Amino acid sequence: MILKHNLERLEQQAQEMAADGCPEGAREALLELAERYHSEDKAHPGQARKRSSWAIAAALTIALVNIPLVTWVHSGYVEPKGPPFPNAYRLPTPYRIYPNGFVYSSLVPPQLERFADEDDDNQKSPVLLYEDDKLLPLPHTRGYVIAEKGMGRYSHQKGRFYFSSSDNTDARSNRRSYWLVLPAAP
Repeated sequence: MILKHNLERLEQQAQEMAADGCPEGAREALLELAERYHSEDKAHPGQARKRSSWAIAAALTIALVNIPLVTWVHSGYVEPKGPPFPNAYRLPTPYRIYPNGFVYSSLVPPQLERFADEDDDNQKSPVLLYEDDKLLPLPHTRGYVIAEKGMGRYSHQKGRFYFSSSDNTDARSNRRSYWLVLPAAP
């Protein structure tokens, strides 16, 4: 009697979940299980419930666990933002240079290589660095200063772009995109 009551309650919950809206495909699966439960019960009273009870209980348990899990995972997803300008180049995932510093390095796209600073005295690179859609404020900074202070400092050198995030978070995992932008010629 207890098993029958629990299965009927699970069936009712499945129908309620199906009516309330489930992820695509889950509604149909739940309704099919409820229909199968009824048809087997009519064909073989008692015996069908024993055979299908574990399947119904397992399917409903999976559905009850899966729906909140999918909702939770999806709630943390952040859609990547597009480039802030048409002439923007997204930096590939960077890697850290100094283990105790804030500086990260990434390859420079070949189109921007000719604009690189040649040495500390020649600060010629017009390339700007954006963190998502925010311009980072401190270009042409020496590498050791980027490593020590961070806070959005950056430098464009031959073959590499050295930079820090605006708030010194890990640029490899802070869910931000970094964009190199070559300003249009006046």
